[in-house]
Amino acid sequence: MEETVSRVEYLLGWMTATIFLTTSLAQAQHPVTYQAPPPGVMNEVRYLGGALVCISRDQSKPTSTDQALAPCLHIGAITLVQSAEEVDGILGKPWKVIDVAKKTTMRVYPLRGDREEKPYLAVTFKSGRVDSIQLSGDATPDSFSFSSLRLGDSADRITEILGPVAATSEVKDNESTLVSYQPFPISIEVKDKKIVSIKIWHDRE
Repeated sequence: MEETVSRVEYLLGWMTATIFLTTSLAQAQHPVTYQAPPPGVMNEVRYLGGALVCISRDQSKPTSTDQALAPCLHIGAITLVQSAEEVDGILGKPWKVIDVAKKTTMRVYPLRGDREEKPYLAVTFKSGRVDSIQLSGDATPDSFSFSSLRLGDSADRITEILGPVAATSEVKDNESTLVSYQPFPISIEVKDKKIVSIKIWHDRE
């Protein structure tokens, strides 16, 4: 899919930062205007000026959708460029390792929670590097969030942060609703009007 990528420089305190505005063709039908980011927000995705924006100091030129959002595609300290050893160093040993396909494994890390069924991070590795990150379950006191969105947050927070939803679908397994931001590699599950899962991944298409 073609994309419109523009770079807008702005002054943040004494430091010059860079915002990458990445829009799909559908978004490009409407003018993308500059809008200042919220104070203190950095390395997070926001809906500003009619587009999803990665607020970052990274000045490299993006060549794809996930590269444009790359500095913001992380859940807590886990990013899409880390190795299994790096992730284990942050989260500890995984509870379970699942062979998904050739050179692809999923490592499941339990997190703290108030219920018996603990929240968890499911991290998929392809050829030894993080390919997707999914945070699921009830609210956790641990500092895991994606762009200030956390498990247990109200569903209204999704559009407050990320703007209009691209598509929704029903997830029959747990009776939740999947909120998609295609073509961006971001999806969120909502149940009983609360966030129960957040997933980000590499967009390799």
